[in-house]
Amino acid sequence: MRYFVGTAVLALFLCQHAFGQARVQGTNIMDADGQPLVLRGANWGGWGCVDPGDARQMRDLGANCVRIAFQHDKITDPPDSEQIGGEGLALLDAMCQWAQDAGLWFILDYHMPPGGCNPFGWNYGGANRLWRERSLQEKWIAVWTQLARRYRHHSRLLAYELLNEPLPPHDSPTKDYRTLCLEVIDALRAEDPGRPIVVSDRHCSSISGLDTALLPRANLIYTFHFYSPGIVTYWQIPEGRYPGVWPVVREWLSNTPEDWGASGNTDWHALEQTFQPPAEATHGEVLLRSTRNAGTAWFDDVELWCDGEAVPFADNTDFSPERKSAGWTVERVTAGEFVWDGEEGHAAPGALRIRGTGSYNSFLAAKRFRATPGGQYVLRCWVKTRAATGHTYPVVAWHRHQEELVDADWLECGLRPAAEFRDRQQVPVYCGEFGCAQPTTGDGARWVADVASILNRYAIPWTYWNWRETTGPGSMGVWVHDAEKKYVLQEALFESVSRAWRE
Repeated sequence: MRYFVGTAVLALFLCQHAFGQARVQGTNIMDADGQPLVLRGANWGGWGCVDPGDARQMRDLGANCVRIAFQHDKITDPPDSEQIGGEGLALLDAMCQWAQDAGLWFILDYHMPPGGCNPFGWNYGGANRLWRERSLQEKWIAVWTQLARRYRHHSRLLAYELLNEPLPPHDSPTKDYRTLCLEVIDALRAEDPGRPIVVSDRHCSSISGLDTALLPRANLIYTFHFYSPGIVTYWQIPEGRYPGVWPVVREWLSNTPEDWGASGNTDWHALEQTFQPPAEATHGEVLLRSTRNAGTAWFDDVELWCDGEAVPFADNTDFSPERKSAGWTVERVTAGEFVWDGEEGHAAPGALRIRGTGSYNSFLAAKRFRATPGGQYVLRCWVKTRAATGHTYPVVAWHRHQEELVDADWLECGLRPAAEFRDRQQVPVYCGEFGCAQPTTGDGARWVADVASILNRYAIPWTYWNWRETTGPGSMGVWVHDAEKKYVLQEALFESVSRAWRE
């Protein structure tokens, strides 16, 4: 046995060296010459947005790595099959080559696996089917195997990242998640035995779950994402400043009346309720809720008014094909289907659909609004149901927020546990994503600069989210679309990211 293990390790080393591969050694990621890599870069997360010039520009600015995000239906032919091919695969080939030619290390990130791996709208409508359908799991493994066979010759391929921000339902056992990850790792190793593999915890790539992510395989890199506090990074209070005082701790107080609304079979009709906030409430958030529903319910055209004035509680209230479910998340990660539906809609195509809830669940508006003491609120939305049981209705949850100073010290307290996990377990960690919305004050760029500086100080590799995307100014992208769909540079953010690459 001792001879076998020693021979296997030697073979792994020779394989890595022969192909110029990076490898894991203790807490470090090493290049083929045995030198530690200090990896700093950005995500290519906007599909079809980048070109060869982006790779060269990033390199010239000081970056040395890129995380290339791809989704299942874009690289398979026919789409959603288990066979890679088509124009999307050709684009992925090109992006890998652009990175290789520029001397950038690259990570292949299976950002959206077949069926989706979390309940968020941007991930195949939040269907989250990967965990319950074996056919989708087999499809995912088959595609990974083909990709490893296709790209293993690239000397600048740093690692394969199994999947992005996994979030199985609460009732899906952790052991099933671990078993599936090991199955994919072993399939990749059969094709490319020496390549590092990036793995995540099952709680949406959180720092707090890193210890539960440990797997009994060598040559693994443990990733986490950092968007904390979310009330800052998504700039949920427009007048907020960074550094500044934010309501980061919240205590739930009560909800507006529940267990009313629609059931059975109904066509589109308006539901409306009026209410006042509790005296101690500081903030509220809108939920589109369906309780004990074995059937289906749709929501559309949501409105909130206070004393006759519209309340800006969400950026997306009509769920159009352009916005889909952007700005909404799922309240509880449990069994059930929570998706955007382009076939339904009240006045125009586009609605949020809930099907098969347990005791209760909701679509939740990502933004919170400030409560007006004594204000007279009106909440209205349009609803349609089919064979719906229980109750389907809109509701507001009231909270009392505790304010804290959010500054570089606050951020460091949030990031330090990642470094402590690395040192305790003697494994490498990697911040695959961090990002912040960019208000006109420039405060978002200051948040980015502070996070990048802390990661650099702790010697944690990182890739900023996102380099180029088709969102508008104020979003997280370094390059974004303007009103005419031309790319413009968010200059303060650009300076923060590129300066951190050179530190």
